[in-house]
Amino acid sequence: MKPRMKKDAVRAELRNLVHGPSYMTFDDVVADFPMKHINTRPPNVSYTPWHLLEHIRIAQRDILEYIEDEDYHHPSWPADYWPAAHAEADVLHRHEAAELRTRASTPTSASC
Repeated sequence: MKPRMKKDAVRAELRNLVHGPSYMTFDDVVADFPMKHINTRPPNVSYTPWHLLEHIRIAQRDILEYIEDEDYHHPSWPADYWPAAHAEADVLHRHEAAELRTRASTPTSASC
């Protein structure tokens, strides 16, 4: 492949990454996730899919508290933003993850 063609291919790929079909919504990402693997650690990863969902939920809650609470005190990083390494999702946690998915896809009525 000629250098010019290679550069054009890289540019096209970058355009697709930013504007194209590679973008997925949160709902798209979690829609077909096999719940039997919610507590499974992928190879070379120190957290489970549930840990990541819980981290997102905690961070979103923290952002809301920061905006809404005049007496806000920030949690300790990273301890208060991640579940314990040994923690596993149970039925309640799965329900909370589903609520996170619902809130992520529901527009708010608040205006800035």
